[in-house]
Amino acid sequence: MMAQRLSESENLLQRQQANKKELEEEIIQKEKLKWELEMEFTEKNKDKNNIISQIKEKENELSQKKSKIYRVIKFLKTLIEKGKIQEEINKLKRTKKDLEDNTLQILESIEKKKKEISSLKDSVKSRQKEIVFILSQRENGMDLFESRWVKREDLPKLKEARIGISNNFSNLSPYEFEHFVAKLLREMGYSTNVTQKTGDYGVDIIAKKDNDVIAVQCKRFQEGNLVGNRDIQRVLGAMYSINAQKCIFVTTSRYTRQAIQQSKGCPIELWDKEILHNFVKKYLLDLDIKEIFSLMERERKKRLKIERERIRLLEEKREKARERREERIRRLDEIRERGREEKEEKRILREERRKIEKKKRICPRCGRNKMKNRKYCSLCKREIRIENRYNYY
Repeated sequence: MMAQRLSESENLLQRQQANKKELEEEIIQKEKLKWELEMEFTEKNKDKNNIISQIKEKENELSQKKSKIYRVIKFLKTLIEKGKIQEEINKLKRTKKDLEDNTLQILESIEKKKKEISSLKDSVKSRQKEIVFILSQRENGMDLFESRWVKREDLPKLKEARIGISNNFSNLSPYEFEHFVAKLLREMGYSTNVTQKTGDYGVDIIAKKDNDVIAVQCKRFQEGNLVGNRDIQRVLGAMYSINAQKCIFVTTSRYTRQAIQQSKGCPIELWDKEILHNFVKKYLLDLDIKEIFSLMERERKKRLKIERERIRLLEEKREKARERREERIRRLDEIRERGREEKEEKRILREERRKIEKKKRICPRCGRNKMKNRKYCSLCKREIRIENRYNYY
């Protein structure tokens, strides 16, 4: 194992050195390209200077032509020559503008290449630091375990604890323990198929090897909970339901004397705690632990997804019930509000009626109380009668 790990580290170092050479060659190529772009830029500057000198010469020629134009009598001939010179100047200006644009593009490309070269240099430095750090850790007797450096002598113990040997696989559920045993059997050369949780007829795993069908039963028990002969009889009976040639009983505890006596002469293998731990140390410690627990992790995620979906549906039901309850309360409030308004209207009508009745009981002549069906009170009636009598006489 140590030789294999050393060879792996040497291969990793060789690959890192090869990557370093490739990056250095790429940097050399980028520098060559930068030098070529700078040469091209200098040539473009020379062309630009030549064009500028040509423009100056043409401008001088134009000035000379202008001086000649004033001397020449024929106006049309001077105009044609002036137009030609102007066209040539415009062409030269356009070429000058194109050259300036090309120079700007070349400068931008040079800046980009410089940035790429600097990033490549930084990556090479970081890779060199990583390689130096890895080599120093290897020299100090350290090794990687789940993204952290640990001592090599502690690595088997950490792997055993991570897989679950130290706590006798108590962190695994029964269904996860079945998948774990199926992974162990695959590493031992079997092809496996884990049965469903229900209706498996006492067979958790159907394994095949050398054209033989093997029925596997898994029991994740505590150490004090022993496997009895009834469990052995149940597995032997279920073996024939799937046309298996033999069976294997795997447990994290031990077997009773009756169970061991029952298995004698029968096509069954009994794997107790010690046998299981030895097989795990032999076949699974050198594997990637993430690969071992990938299926169980998928099962956990599936269960978590189902639980979240159940919680979401429950929350939706609660939200709908809350909305219905709020709607019912709102309707009751509206009914109560309408009842209050009707009571208020009735109270106002009663008060108006009282006021009308009160007005009917007041005498309009003196303001004293009177009977409702009479126009005046008794005193006012007597006074009116007396007045009418005197007025008559």
